[in-house]
Amino acid sequence: MTNLNPETDYSDPTNCFKFFFEQMIKGLFVCVPGIIETYDPLTKRAKVHPAINLKKTDGTTVQQSSIANVPVVWPGGGGFSLLSPLPSGTPVKISFSQRGITQFKETFDEVDPDGNLFAKEDCFIEAGFGALSITPATEDGIVLQSEDGVNYLYVEDGLIKIQTSGDVEIQGNADSAIAYTDMKSAFDTLVAEVNAIVTAYNSHNHGGAGPSAPATPAVADMSGAEVATVKLP
Repeated sequence: MTNLNPETDYSDPTNCFKFFFEQMIKGLFVCVPGIIETYDPLTKRAKVHPAINLKKTDGTTVQQSSIANVPVVWPGGGGFSLLSPLPSGTPVKISFSQRGITQFKETFDEVDPDGNLFAKEDCFIEAGFGALSITPATEDGIVLQSEDGVNYLYVEDGLIKIQTSGDVEIQGNADSAIAYTDMKSAFDTLVAEVNAIVTAYNSHNHGGAGPSAPATPAVADMSGAEVATVKLP
């Protein structure tokens, strides 16, 4: 609540009604930024505190109390969802429900209303403020990327691009792909074993009547098989 303004004439019904209306509105929770304290990725529930402090009647401010067991809303539907981590300190959007959602949080189905109206405990969380620090990999399509811009996947008209500083792993029931580095390592091991057999053979038959194996060690140059970009037909 706010103290009466001494410069305002509250004997005037208009000023009195305006003051009453403002105080009533201040008791309603609608939408406010918040800060994640904890998040459970299994239950999709978080503990969050509003990022806008309360202003007391003497002009000082105080941090709002935290809200527990808040559902986190992720983009999704039809059996698919887009998820990400929500570490402590992540800024989020808190939206407060018109009516109480205590029963709805248990079933996520149609329920009867309870007595709450825009109450603090009846809220949802939406993530997304992290994107403010991202320079998008493209401005002409949909982007999924890390905030540092090192790893990303984007879809443009006629192009899907994946960029990463690490590995790209694809698993499924289709034919398997082979990593160049793993394949080269296997061939290098095979070549080393063949050369060891040739060396032992030559040593055993040295000076004898048996045929001699090639003196030049076998090599396997696979550098021509390495490609930095893979394009699928």
